[in-house]
Amino acid sequence: MPAPKWGAEPMRQGRIFEIQHLALYDGPGVRTVVYLKGCPLKCVWCHNPEGQRIAPELLFHAEKCTGCGLCAAVCPAGAHAVSGGIHRLDHSLCVGCGRCVPRCIHAALTIAGETVSVEAALREILCDRAFFRGEGGLTLSGGEPLMQSDFACALLAAAKEHGIHTCMETCGYAPEEAVRKAADVTDLFLYDIKELDTRRHKEMTGLGNEQILSNLMVLDSMEKRVILRCPVIPGQNMRKEYFMGVAALAQQLASVEAVELEPYHPLGLSKYADLGRTPKFSNTKFLDAASLSGYAEEMRKLTEKPIRLSTGEDI
Repeated sequence: MPAPKWGAEPMRQGRIFEIQHLALYDGPGVRTVVYLKGCPLKCVWCHNPEGQRIAPELLFHAEKCTGCGLCAAVCPAGAHAVSGGIHRLDHSLCVGCGRCVPRCIHAALTIAGETVSVEAALREILCDRAFFRGEGGLTLSGGEPLMQSDFACALLAAAKEHGIHTCMETCGYAPEEAVRKAADVTDLFLYDIKELDTRRHKEMTGLGNEQILSNLMVLDSMEKRVILRCPVIPGQNMRKEYFMGVAALAQQLASVEAVELEPYHPLGLSKYADLGRTPKFSNTKFLDAASLSGYAEEMRKLTEKPIRLSTGEDI
Protein backbone atom coordinates (compact mmCIF):
# COMPACT_ATOMS: atom_id res chain seq x y z
CA MET A 1 0.00 0.00 0.00
CA PRO A 2 1.49 3.40 -0.96
CA ALA A 3 2.08 5.86 1.85
CA PRO A 4 -1.06 7.95 2.43
CA LYS A 5 -0.72 11.65 1.65
CA TRP A 6 -2.56 14.64 3.02
CA GLY A 7 -5.70 15.19 0.96
CA ALA A 8 -5.52 11.83 -0.79
CA GLU A 9 -8.59 10.17 -2.21
CA PRO A 10 -10.78 8.37 0.38
CA MET A 11 -9.21 5.05 1.36
CA ARG A 12 -10.98 1.94 2.62
CA GLN A 13 -7.63 0.48 3.66
CA GLY A 14 -5.09 1.68 6.18
CA ARG A 15 -1.90 0.57 7.84
CA ILE A 16 -2.00 -0.29 11.54
CA PHE A 17 0.48 -1.81 13.97
CA GLU A 18 -1.77 -3.01 16.77
CA ILE A 19 -5.35 -3.46 17.92
CA GLN A 20 -5.62 -3.44 21.68
CA HIS A 21 -8.75 -4.92 23.22
CA LEU A 22 -10.40 -4.00 26.53
CA ALA A 23 -8.23 -0.91 27.10
CA LEU A 24 -9.03 1.26 30.12
CA TYR A 25 -6.90 4.41 29.77
CA ASP A 26 -7.51 5.62 26.23
CA GLY A 27 -10.80 7.41 26.70
CA PRO A 28 -13.85 6.77 28.87
CA GLY A 29 -15.02 3.26 29.69
CA VAL A 30 -13.72 0.06 28.16
CA ARG A 31 -12.32 0.63 24.69
CA THR A 32 -10.81 -1.00 21.63
CA VAL A 33 -7.75 0.95 20.52
CA VAL A 34 -6.57 0.83 16.91
CA TYR A 35 -3.00 2.09 16.45
CA LEU A 36 -2.29 3.63 13.04
CA LYS A 37 1.17 3.83 11.47
CA GLY A 38 2.85 7.11 10.61
CA CYS A 39 3.47 10.30 12.58
CA PRO A 40 4.70 13.76 11.48
CA LEU A 41 6.39 14.35 14.85
CA LYS A 42 9.55 12.67 16.08
CA CYS A 43 9.29 13.13 19.84
CA VAL A 44 12.62 12.35 21.47
CA TRP A 45 10.87 10.25 24.16
CA CYS A 46 8.41 8.47 21.83
CA HIS A 47 6.85 5.43 23.52
CA ASN A 48 5.69 3.89 20.23
CA PRO A 49 8.64 4.27 17.82
CA GLU A 50 7.21 1.46 15.69
CA GLY A 51 4.37 3.84 14.85
CA GLN A 52 6.52 6.68 13.52
CA ARG A 53 7.10 5.41 9.99
CA ILE A 54 4.29 4.51 7.62
CA ALA A 55 6.11 1.53 6.09
CA PRO A 56 6.01 -1.93 7.71
CA GLU A 57 9.00 -2.55 9.97
CA LEU A 58 10.57 -5.72 11.31
CA LEU A 59 11.24 -5.99 15.04
CA PHE A 60 13.87 -8.44 16.25
CA HIS A 61 13.44 -9.59 19.86
CA ALA A 62 16.97 -10.90 20.39
CA GLU A 63 16.26 -12.45 23.78
CA LYS A 64 13.91 -14.97 22.12
CA CYS A 65 16.22 -15.99 19.28
CA THR A 66 17.86 -19.43 19.26
CA GLY A 67 20.01 -18.80 16.19
CA CYS A 68 18.36 -21.54 14.12
CA GLY A 69 18.84 -19.64 10.84
CA LEU A 70 15.42 -20.38 9.32
CA CYS A 71 14.81 -16.66 8.85
CA ALA A 72 18.00 -16.20 6.86
CA ALA A 73 17.02 -19.01 4.51
CA VAL A 74 13.91 -17.16 3.31
CA CYS A 75 15.04 -13.51 3.44
CA PRO A 76 15.16 -12.09 -0.13
CA ALA A 77 17.23 -9.09 0.94
CA GLY A 78 19.92 -10.90 2.90
CA ALA A 79 19.12 -8.88 6.02
CA HIS A 80 19.53 -11.88 8.34
CA ALA A 81 22.89 -13.45 9.08
CA VAL A 82 23.52 -16.37 11.46
CA SER A 83 27.02 -17.43 12.41
CA GLY A 84 28.02 -19.67 15.28
CA GLY A 85 24.44 -19.70 16.49
CA ILE A 86 24.43 -15.90 16.75
CA HIS A 87 21.81 -14.04 14.74
CA ARG A 88 22.37 -10.55 13.40
CA LEU A 89 19.79 -8.45 11.59
CA ASP A 90 20.82 -5.60 9.32
CA HIS A 91 17.77 -3.32 9.48
CA SER A 92 19.15 -1.18 6.66
CA LEU A 93 18.71 -4.14 4.27
CA CYS A 94 15.29 -5.24 5.53
CA VAL A 95 12.42 -4.44 3.14
CA GLY A 96 9.69 -5.33 5.62
CA CYS A 97 8.27 -8.15 3.53
CA GLY A 98 7.65 -10.29 6.61
CA ARG A 99 8.55 -13.63 5.00
CA CYS A 100 10.81 -14.45 7.92
CA VAL A 101 8.16 -13.95 10.59
CA PRO A 102 6.17 -17.20 10.17
CA ARG A 103 9.43 -19.18 9.98
CA CYS A 104 10.44 -18.06 13.47
CA ILE A 105 8.85 -20.56 15.86
CA HIS A 106 10.06 -18.64 18.91
CA ALA A 107 8.35 -15.33 17.97
CA ALA A 108 11.69 -13.51 17.89
CA LEU A 109 10.52 -11.65 14.77
CA THR A 110 7.38 -9.55 14.41
CA ILE A 111 6.14 -7.05 11.86
CA ALA A 112 4.77 -3.65 12.83
CA GLY A 113 2.55 -2.57 9.98
CA GLU A 114 -0.41 -4.49 8.59
CA THR A 115 -2.70 -3.26 5.83
CA VAL A 116 -6.33 -3.73 6.83
CA SER A 117 -9.69 -2.73 5.43
CA VAL A 118 -12.26 -0.70 7.29
CA GLU A 119 -14.50 -3.76 7.30
CA ALA A 120 -11.84 -6.04 8.82
CA ALA A 121 -10.96 -3.55 11.54
CA LEU A 122 -14.64 -3.00 12.30
CA ARG A 123 -15.19 -6.74 12.78
CA GLU A 124 -12.49 -6.75 15.48
CA ILE A 125 -14.05 -3.72 17.16
CA LEU A 126 -17.52 -5.25 17.18
CA CYS A 127 -16.16 -8.30 19.01
CA ASP A 128 -15.72 -6.03 22.05
CA ARG A 129 -19.06 -4.27 21.75
CA ALA A 130 -20.62 -6.08 24.73
CA PHE A 131 -17.98 -4.52 27.00
CA PHE A 132 -18.41 -0.93 25.88
CA ARG A 133 -21.57 0.14 27.68
CA GLY A 134 -22.10 3.87 28.21
CA GLU A 135 -19.17 5.80 26.79
CA GLY A 136 -16.87 2.88 26.07
CA GLY A 137 -16.03 2.35 22.43
CA LEU A 138 -13.39 2.89 19.76
CA THR A 139 -10.21 4.95 20.14
CA LEU A 140 -7.82 5.67 17.29
CA SER A 141 -4.22 6.24 18.31
CA GLY A 142 -0.80 5.79 16.80
CA GLY A 143 1.45 7.06 15.46
CA GLU A 144 -0.86 9.85 14.41
CA PRO A 145 -4.32 8.85 13.09
CA LEU A 146 -4.63 12.00 10.99
CA MET A 147 -1.65 10.88 8.88
CA GLN A 148 -4.17 8.43 7.41
CA SER A 149 -7.14 10.74 7.78
CA ASP A 150 -9.35 9.20 5.11
CA PHE A 151 -9.02 5.69 6.50
CA ALA A 152 -9.37 6.99 10.06
CA CYS A 153 -12.54 8.89 9.28
CA ALA A 154 -14.03 5.97 7.35
CA LEU A 155 -13.41 3.66 10.32
CA LEU A 156 -14.82 6.16 12.81
CA ALA A 157 -17.90 6.67 10.63
CA ALA A 158 -18.44 2.91 10.35
CA ALA A 159 -18.23 2.57 14.15
CA LYS A 160 -20.74 5.38 14.65
CA GLU A 161 -23.15 3.64 12.29
CA HIS A 162 -23.18 0.85 14.89
CA GLY A 163 -23.80 3.31 17.72
CA ILE A 164 -20.23 3.09 19.05
CA HIS A 165 -18.67 6.03 20.89
CA THR A 166 -15.59 7.30 19.05
CA CYS A 167 -12.42 8.88 20.35
CA MET A 168 -9.19 10.04 18.72
CA GLU A 169 -5.83 10.49 20.40
CA THR A 170 -3.98 13.04 18.28
CA CYS A 171 -0.92 15.28 18.33
CA GLY A 172 -2.98 17.79 16.36
CA TYR A 173 -0.40 18.30 13.61
CA ALA A 174 -2.46 17.99 10.41
CA PRO A 175 -4.16 20.15 7.80
CA GLU A 176 -7.21 21.93 9.15
CA GLU A 177 -9.38 20.17 6.57
CA ALA A 178 -8.39 16.78 7.99
CA VAL A 179 -9.20 17.93 11.53
CA ARG A 180 -12.62 19.24 10.53
CA LYS A 181 -13.45 16.03 8.71
CA ALA A 182 -12.41 13.94 11.70
CA ALA A 183 -14.44 16.15 14.04
CA ASP A 184 -17.63 15.17 12.22
CA VAL A 185 -17.21 11.52 13.26
CA THR A 186 -15.32 11.85 16.56
CA ASP A 187 -17.10 12.21 19.89
CA LEU A 188 -14.03 13.01 22.01
CA PHE A 189 -10.50 14.17 21.23
CA LEU A 190 -7.56 13.29 23.47
CA TYR A 191 -5.40 16.19 22.34
CA ASP A 192 -1.67 16.17 23.05
CA ILE A 193 -0.11 19.38 24.29
CA LYS A 194 3.56 18.53 24.58
CA GLU A 195 4.89 22.09 24.84
CA LEU A 196 3.55 25.62 24.40
CA ASP A 197 6.81 27.33 23.50
CA THR A 198 7.23 26.71 19.77
CA ARG A 199 11.05 26.73 19.90
CA ARG A 200 11.09 24.11 22.65
CA HIS A 201 8.39 22.14 20.83
CA LYS A 202 10.53 21.99 17.71
CA GLU A 203 13.55 20.86 19.71
CA MET A 204 11.51 18.09 21.34
CA THR A 205 9.47 16.89 18.37
CA GLY A 206 11.13 18.18 15.21
CA LEU A 207 8.26 20.55 14.36
CA GLY A 208 6.75 23.73 15.75
CA ASN A 209 3.37 23.84 17.46
CA GLU A 210 1.60 26.59 15.51
CA GLN A 211 -0.57 24.20 13.49
CA ILE A 212 -1.33 22.16 16.60
CA LEU A 213 -2.60 25.16 18.54
CA SER A 214 -4.51 26.45 15.51
CA ASN A 215 -6.31 23.11 15.10
CA LEU A 216 -7.16 23.09 18.80
CA MET A 217 -8.90 26.43 18.29
CA VAL A 218 -10.77 24.91 15.34
CA LEU A 219 -12.10 22.11 17.56
CA ASP A 220 -13.11 24.66 20.16
CA SER A 221 -15.00 26.69 17.55
CA MET A 222 -16.80 23.48 16.52
CA GLU A 223 -17.72 22.85 20.18
CA LYS A 224 -16.11 19.43 20.21
CA ARG A 225 -15.32 17.58 23.43
CA VAL A 226 -11.59 17.78 24.16
CA ILE A 227 -9.31 16.48 26.90
CA LEU A 228 -5.81 17.91 26.90
CA ARG A 229 -3.20 15.21 27.36
CA CYS A 230 0.21 16.29 28.58
CA PRO A 231 3.20 13.92 28.51
CA VAL A 232 5.48 15.08 31.32
CA ILE A 233 9.12 14.41 30.43
CA PRO A 234 11.95 15.17 32.89
CA GLY A 235 14.50 17.52 31.39
CA GLN A 236 12.17 18.36 28.49
CA ASN A 237 8.93 20.06 29.56
CA MET A 238 8.78 19.44 33.30
CA ARG A 239 8.81 23.06 34.37
CA LYS A 240 6.33 25.43 35.98
CA GLU A 241 5.84 27.58 32.89
CA TYR A 242 4.59 24.60 30.91
CA PHE A 243 2.04 23.51 33.49
CA MET A 244 0.77 27.05 34.04
CA GLY A 245 0.45 27.60 30.31
CA VAL A 246 -1.57 24.41 29.86
CA ALA A 247 -3.88 25.37 32.73
CA ALA A 248 -4.46 28.83 31.24
CA LEU A 249 -5.16 27.28 27.85
CA ALA A 250 -7.66 24.84 29.35
CA GLN A 251 -9.46 27.67 31.11
CA GLN A 252 -9.60 29.71 27.92
CA LEU A 253 -11.28 27.01 25.82
CA ALA A 254 -14.88 26.01 26.58
CA SER A 255 -14.47 22.71 24.73
CA VAL A 256 -11.74 21.47 27.09
CA GLU A 257 -13.26 19.23 29.75
CA ALA A 258 -10.12 18.24 31.66
CA VAL A 259 -6.34 18.11 31.65
CA GLU A 260 -4.62 14.74 31.95
CA LEU A 261 -0.96 14.49 32.92
CA GLU A 262 1.02 11.50 31.65
CA PRO A 263 4.18 10.86 33.72
CA TYR A 264 7.13 9.62 31.66
CA HIS A 265 7.79 5.89 31.58
CA PRO A 266 10.70 4.06 29.88
CA LEU A 267 8.68 1.07 28.63
CA GLY A 268 9.21 1.99 25.00
CA LEU A 269 13.01 1.92 25.16
CA SER A 270 13.29 -1.78 24.37
CA LYS A 271 11.42 -1.20 21.12
CA TYR A 272 14.26 0.95 19.79
CA ALA A 273 16.69 -1.94 20.13
CA ASP A 274 14.16 -4.25 18.46
CA LEU A 275 13.95 -1.78 15.55
CA GLY A 276 17.71 -1.36 15.34
CA ARG A 277 17.56 2.29 16.40
CA THR A 278 19.17 4.33 19.17
CA PRO A 279 16.76 6.37 21.31
CA LYS A 280 17.43 10.09 21.60
CA PHE A 281 16.08 10.12 25.15
CA SER A 282 17.25 7.16 27.19
CA ASN A 283 16.10 7.94 30.73
CA THR A 284 15.32 4.56 32.33
CA LYS A 285 13.54 5.90 35.43
CA PHE A 286 9.77 6.08 35.82
CA LEU A 287 8.49 9.54 36.75
CA ASP A 288 6.69 9.26 40.07
CA ALA A 289 3.17 10.65 39.71
CA ALA A 290 3.43 12.07 43.23
CA SER A 291 6.10 14.46 41.98
CA LEU A 292 3.41 16.18 39.89
CA SER A 293 1.08 16.97 42.79
CA GLY A 294 2.62 20.40 43.42
CA TYR A 295 2.27 21.37 39.77
CA ALA A 296 -1.32 20.12 39.75
CA GLU A 297 -2.17 22.31 42.74
CA GLU A 298 -0.71 25.34 40.98
CA MET A 299 -2.70 24.50 37.84
CA ARG A 300 -5.93 24.39 39.84
CA LYS A 301 -5.40 28.03 40.79
CA LEU A 302 -5.75 28.94 37.10
CA THR A 303 -8.59 26.65 36.02
CA GLU A 304 -11.60 24.88 37.47
CA LYS A 305 -11.17 22.10 34.89
CA PRO A 306 -10.20 18.74 36.46
CA ILE A 307 -6.46 18.01 36.65
CA ARG A 308 -5.79 14.28 36.77
CA LEU A 309 -3.60 11.48 35.55
CA SER A 310 -4.41 9.85 32.22
CA THR A 311 -5.45 6.77 34.25
CA GLY A 312 -8.32 8.87 35.61
CA GLU A 313 -6.79 9.21 39.08
CA ASP A 314 -6.78 12.62 40.74
CA ILE A 315 -3.47 14.14 41.85
